[in-house]
Amino acid sequence: MEKILCFKKNLLPPDYLGRETALKIELHEFSRIVEGHQEYQLRGLMEENTDYKQIIPYALIRDTDNCFFVYPRKGSEARLHGLKSCGIGGHVSSHDEAVTLEQTIHNCLKREIFEETGLKPKVFTFLGYINEEIHPVGHFHCGLVFFCEVKDREEIVLSTEITQFNFMEPERLLSENLELWSRLALSLV
Repeated sequence: MEKILCFKKNLLPPDYLGRETALKIELHEFSRIVEGHQEYQLRGLMEENTDYKQIIPYALIRDTDNCFFVYPRKGSEARLHGLKSCGIGGHVSSHDEAVTLEQTIHNCLKREIFEETGLKPKVFTFLGYINEEIHPVGHFHCGLVFFCEVKDREEIVLSTEITQFNFMEPERLLSENLELWSRLALSLV
């Protein structure tokens, strides 16, 4: 069974745990809180343990026309049906582990972006931290939002999980029916 990166939720300051939180912080600020306290636990156990937060690196992909990658959500979760997402992200696996927490997070981000889009971005810009405590799944996850740029949309090769996509201007994107994490992430741009 997969082991994922997590940490005890009580390490976080109260302003990191709001119902809808988007904080413009530096990655080293988050790392300073968690580094040395992170651990790898079985994913199945952590999906039910509200004492822990699972770290989800979450990337916004923008093209050179300042349009963001967006796709319809699908999957088994009813809360996501009919919603769109502009973020690519996933759990940090023990296979992503590196010397520092920040390197580990970058390894996960590169892997997730490649798995979902076929892209291999070289540069990531950290935008901030997101959290939501509205939906049950939000009690177990926190997001670290990054931005990367794609030069050519033709480079994108979709996975089986994402079967269609578009690029939209930020103003138009905000009028779409976006999942909450995407709305929070876009507020950091």
